[in-house]
Amino acid sequence: MCDNAAVLQICHLNGLTDYKKALMLQEKLQERRIKGEIDDLLLILEHPPVLTLGTRGDKTHIYVPENELEASGVTIHTVGRGGDVTYHGPGQIVGYPIMNVARYPGRIRSFVAAIEKAIIDLLSEQYAIKAEAGSGKLTGVWVDQAKICAIGLSIRQGVSMHGFAFNVSTDLRHFDWINPCGLSLPVTSLSRLLDRPQDLETVRELTGQYLARSFGRTPVTIAEETVRQMAGQSQSPQERGYLRKPEWLRVKANVGSRNTAVMAMLRRLNLHTVCEEALCPNCGSCF
Repeated sequence: MCDNAAVLQICHLNGLTDYKKALMLQEKLQERRIKGEIDDLLLILEHPPVLTLGTRGDKTHIYVPENELEASGVTIHTVGRGGDVTYHGPGQIVGYPIMNVARYPGRIRSFVAAIEKAIIDLLSEQYAIKAEAGSGKLTGVWVDQAKICAIGLSIRQGVSMHGFAFNVSTDLRHFDWINPCGLSLPVTSLSRLLDRPQDLETVRELTGQYLARSFGRTPVTIAEETVRQMAGQSQSPQERGYLRKPEWLRVKANVGSRNTAVMAMLRRLNLHTVCEEALCPNCGSCF
């Protein structure tokens, strides 16, 4: 039974993570956390532009027709977290805590308060920005009555998923597509407040550290591949993006008509080579 209350495992997912894939990853990790097969962990990532509707979601709070959004590559997902409609996109740090909420006094409310405190402390100590937690329906973190961090959780058998969205260098024009959280209140970002661009990687690292501190944990960074193995997933070398040899080291294979004929025969017989079976990232570039 895994239940190490001293550490918080933190995994930074690379690139822009497809929302549906991130949701599947969370669900599998949540199931394993419920069973006590893994310890608490926090996923930190970015999404491509996407709209999500929570359990209190109202589609009238989406102002742009769905077909227009889809034509622009923006997807809409109805999910099991609390809250109304929200936006995720590049420049926004999204955190998904897969954690045992039952160990926190007050449980969900104190758990949300710990997330809010982490962002508030980060803004104050690193950027001299005074922020505050909302009250009542106004959950999340606010600066001068504008929301900078939204929070929406789903709890199953005492374990959380979904989480928070912290606007760092987000394109705030995309919030014009919706009534954020159904509140008819403005949003802001760290870049807007400081009137200068921000290094997202730096803020991502700080976010993980401050979350761990707020939860009273020691942060331990774990690799994305490790987390995917926890969830019973794996990535191809192309998805991982870092195993392929650099261009200067690659030597193109001398592919002639006989090679092409053999490959065509393999495809016709639904066969594959050892290299393909091993998902070698350098197929066609052998020495």
